[in-house]
Amino acid sequence: HILNLLMLFSPFLFLINTNFIYLFFVKIVSNVVLIKILMKDFSYNFGLIETIYLQIIYELLLVVNYFKGIFNKNKW
Repeated sequence: HILNLLMLFSPFLFLINTNFIYLFFVKIVSNVVLIKILMKDFSYNFGLIETIYLQIIYELLLVVNYFKGIFNKNKW
């Protein structure tokens, strides 16, 4: 998921190198196409904007919870 986050944050990396912006568009377009195909199979209905921000939130929360799991010391 770190690679997915790199692609999602590539608009910020655009300031370093202009080629990073292509990663963002490839990720967004490929995810939107895949989600549109799967929406018909599972009878869901998401809008385009909703699809984009939900995938960004999903990737962010995966990484946050991963690091929380590493540094959290639970005693059972």
